[in-house]
Amino acid sequence: MELLAIAGEDESLFVGQDLMGKQQIRSNLHNHSIRSDGQFSLRKLGAIAEKHSINIALSDHNIPPPDNEWYPGLVPGTEITVREGIDIVTWGTLREMHSLFEDVIRRKLVGRNWRFNPTKLAIPEFLEALDARHLKCNHAHYGTIEGLSGLPILEQHTILEKSRHFAFLELNALLRAYKNKLACLLAQKWSIPLIATGDTHRYERQHISTFTEISRDVLIEDSAQSLITRFLHTLHTQPHTNVLHHVPLHEKILTGAQIVSRAGLIPTLRFGKRLVERMVGLRPKAHAALCSSA
Repeated sequence: MELLAIAGEDESLFVGQDLMGKQQIRSNLHNHSIRSDGQFSLRKLGAIAEKHSINIALSDHNIPPPDNEWYPGLVPGTEITVREGIDIVTWGTLREMHSLFEDVIRRKLVGRNWRFNPTKLAIPEFLEALDARHLKCNHAHYGTIEGLSGLPILEQHTILEKSRHFAFLELNALLRAYKNKLACLLAQKWSIPLIATGDTHRYERQHISTFTEISRDVLIEDSAQSLITRFLHTLHTQPHTNVLHHVPLHEKILTGAQIVSRAGLIPTLRFGKRLVERMVGLRPKAHAALCSSA
C-alpha cells in the first residue's frame, strides 16, 4: 500500500494493487458518517480506508467535512439537497468544501433539521457555484424520486446540458438493477462518465465492495492542481473501472431504518409524499428523460 499525499495539506489517496500487481487508486465516492445518517465515525472510516487501501468520500447531508478531524484516505465532500428536493454530491479539498459551504450553502439552510431538509439553493445556482470553482459533481441515484428523474423532462435536459462537462452519473449499490440501467443509458446519451458508488450508510463491506478505480499511471500530473482535483479530473476524462456489488435486501431494510431514525419523521413523510405523487402520475416516471434526444 502506498499513500499519495500533499505536504502540509490534508489531502491523501491510498494506492493499492490489483491481482496483477498494477497500482490502482480505488474509491467509493458516496458515503455517510455519523455526522448525518451513517453508522461510523470519521476515525472508523479512516481505519476502513487504510485497512482495505480504498479511498472513502465523506458526503454527509448539507454539511462540509470537519476541519479539525481528518484521516488518510478520506475524500472531502458533501451531498446537498437543493430546493427542488434533488441530491447532488460534490467533492474537493477541505478548503474548497468549507469555502463552498460558507459562501454558498450556509445561508440557504432551512429549519432546525437543516441537515435533512431541502435547502433554498436552486439547482442552477448550485451548479453555477460548482462550475465557477472548477468542482466536479455527481447527479446521485438518478432513478429515484430524489434524483434528477424526479424533475420534469425539460428541466432534466437543461441541467444535464449545463453540467455535462463537470458531472458524473452513478451506479448506486442501493438501487435495483433497472434504475442503474437508466443511469447507464442516460450517461451514454449525454456523454457523462459513470462512477460506481455505495451510497453507503452502514456495514464495513458496503464501504469497500462498490468502487471506481483508475490506474495510478494515468493520474494527471499537474502540480497546479490539488491531488483530489487531479484524481476527479482524471476520472472524468480517462477510462476507468466501475465495480458494483448490489446491497442485499435485508441490509437495504436496515439502512432504510437507520436513515429514517436519523432524519426524523418530517423528511420521511416528505419522501413518501413525493413517491406517491410519482405513482399517481403527478411526477415524471424514472424513464421519462430518456424519451427525447440531447
